[in-house]
Amino acid sequence: MMVSTANYLWSLEYVLGQGTTASIYKARNKMTGQQVAVKVFKLMSYSRPYEVQMREFEMLRRLNHNIIVKLFSVEELRSKQRVLVMEYCSGGCLFSLLVEPENAFGLPEPELLIVLHCVGQCVCGWRRREVRSRGMRWCAPPNHLDEPFVLFPLVHGMNHLRENRVVHRDIKPGNIIHQVGEDGRSIYKLTEFGAARELEDDEKFVSLYGTEEYVHSDIYECAVLRKPQQKAYGVSVDLWSIGVTFYHAAASTSPFTPYGGPRKNKPTMYKVTTEKPVGAIAGVQRVDDGPIEWSYRLPQSCQLSRGLSGQLVPVLAGILEADQEKCWAFGQLFFATTEILQRVSVHLFCLQQAAAHRIYIHHHNRW
Repeated sequence: MMVSTANYLWSLEYVLGQGTTASIYKARNKMTGQQVAVKVFKLMSYSRPYEVQMREFEMLRRLNHNIIVKLFSVEELRSKQRVLVMEYCSGGCLFSLLVEPENAFGLPEPELLIVLHCVGQCVCGWRRREVRSRGMRWCAPPNHLDEPFVLFPLVHGMNHLRENRVVHRDIKPGNIIHQVGEDGRSIYKLTEFGAARELEDDEKFVSLYGTEEYVHSDIYECAVLRKPQQKAYGVSVDLWSIGVTFYHAAASTSPFTPYGGPRKNKPTMYKVTTEKPVGAIAGVQRVDDGPIEWSYRLPQSCQLSRGLSGQLVPVLAGILEADQEKCWAFGQLFFATTEILQRVSVHLFCLQQAAAHRIYIHHHNRW
């Protein structure tokens, strides 16, 4: 069955995604043939307050960043259902990549670096000011590196959200879209801003949004366990979701796994996330009512070098902190990723062990 608006046409067979409030289809511009993605809101979504219905339109109109899916226009069907016309990304979502057999133990290091880094971009001005404000000298990347200058696109995109006072509230692999650029390189982009809202750094909100495996434990307590709401939530909820997403991409599993799985064993899931020791980045319960095994490193089965793991683990430990007062601020996350930006990967081969290693050192080292 074909459906159309004034300027776009699509078949209901070409479904890109389904949600409780909307469906997403691959469509084409009637005049140019350009491929786009159209998000068609279901009739039930119009029962929400008007300001909630309009939130995603307004957010996408305000945001303009190369790792945020672009909004081209807003159109209507004959039924008056609103349609978001957005950039089409052909590679599916990050979650679909992680369920591929070759990624059963996480993404390989080159691909994870692309998830974490954005090729060929300059560091944003806010981050330069942050480094200068700490009394440090900004080090531009050297020209002689055999790898392109890179930076964390999700973190860079989150900085763009913070500059626009936006909290996403539903960051997860399913909301990170994979695109292959004109040069053949992978690009990852944030999408799904239906839960996003404007929020200052010191401001709080009480409404409940998110996906339970990736949501902050304070929201989990109320939204999933249905306990009385006693807390307000700040921008740190996005940091927690970024941490779970990064771990999932590196290991292809959730960092917090109660016996039976997070969806079946909800009380233990909450216990794992709230009782996590400082510095731990994962907790697994292997038997029913058994102890929780805490981990302070990424699994040995993941496809990352010990050099990259060693750089990533402190970042995960800093943002996977249930106590909102102890969790890193966005400035700390940007500062830590800037430190990683200034490092160069060096390949070593140990003759005694017949083993290859990859380490990350500051580019000014002359070892």
